[in-house]
Amino acid sequence: MQERAAVGLTLIETFWNFFLWQKWGKTLQKGQKRGKKRVDYRSLLFSLMMFNTLKNK
Repeated sequence: MQERAAVGLTLIETFWNFFLWQKWGKTLQKGQKRGKKRVDYRSLLFSLMMFNTLKNK
């Protein structure tokens, strides 16, 4: 039962990350001159790392 819940959470997380990534893409195009790109890239990497750790458990 716990594994099933974890899989559901990871699925929700991937969809949420995809939605956030699309949102970030729009903000990146707007705020590329301000150097916001690096921060968004780091947060995306962090979310990917979190997803991988959850997936491996």
